[in-house]
Amino acid sequence: MATVGRANNSSYLNTARLSYISTAPFQNNIFYYTTSIVPSTGNTVGTLTPWSASVTASPPGAGSTAATCPAGRVLRETGRKLYPGANPNVNTYMVSVYDQQTQLTGFIDPNSSVWCIYNTDKPNFWPDGVDPTTQVTDEGLSVYTLGNVTANGFISTASYLTVAGNALVVGNTSTLGSALVAGNLSTLGSIAGGANINARTYISSGTTMSALTSMTAAKFNTSPVGSGASAGSASAGYSSVNTNGASGVTITTSACTAGSIVLVTFKAGANPGSGITAVPGAGSFTVYAGAGITLPFFWLVLN
Repeated sequence: MATVGRANNSSYLNTARLSYISTAPFQNNIFYYTTSIVPSTGNTVGTLTPWSASVTASPPGAGSTAATCPAGRVLRETGRKLYPGANPNVNTYMVSVYDQQTQLTGFIDPNSSVWCIYNTDKPNFWPDGVDPTTQVTDEGLSVYTLGNVTANGFISTASYLTVAGNALVVGNTSTLGSALVAGNLSTLGSIAGGANINARTYISSGTTMSALTSMTAAKFNTSPVGSGASAGSASAGYSSVNTNGASGVTITTSACTAGSIVLVTFKAGANPGSGITAVPGAGSFTVYAGAGITLPFFWLVLN
């Protein structure tokens, strides 16, 4: 490690300057590296052991868990490196880092998805930065791009997710805050919000949609869609049977519970008489309109 002399800029030029912040628990992604000699051949072999392993020799940190190696931890380079070919049994470039919280040192793959660059130009012995405006400890830079953001894993936010165009999610999307999409939001999985889900065009889901407060859109699309009086497990559908006044029309669907909210609308130009209402129940709901009216209507069950 470099020696720091006088406290000026040039004194720090040779010190390790890269820092990384973990984007997920990292106990399986930081390693001890040891070497040994095989007596029968005289060859040197290397071994990478994750901190999570409970090894016999039990070096400091052995048996680490997600609690001791959480997301959001800043690790600093020490200057040591491991190179494929030069270091036995090393297949990828690795760097040595230390954890200021636990005072432990290990090797990581700096290009692994578990790590994000925290700082590229700060000596490793300086403490984590504190935002002068919010007084909150810094946790990495923002991302501002005119290109695409592609993730094979999770996109997680505790605040706002704003999309000016379209958002296509093959898996599930969830937020503890609000999600604002100016275009379309489509997912083959589930949409769940801890607060509001707002879209200016339409929200489409292949499975379920839920929000703890409100969900608004110019159009809701959901599948499967039921028709007639028996809708299976559908949470949305349409019917054109006679509503028949006081007796109503019962739509059977396992998506409905006694606590569900059922939204019912009727086709433009249709006459619902005195109005149209829906009463939810366990496994079904009943729609009422004026007596003797054949009324095409559309319905959506919200849980």
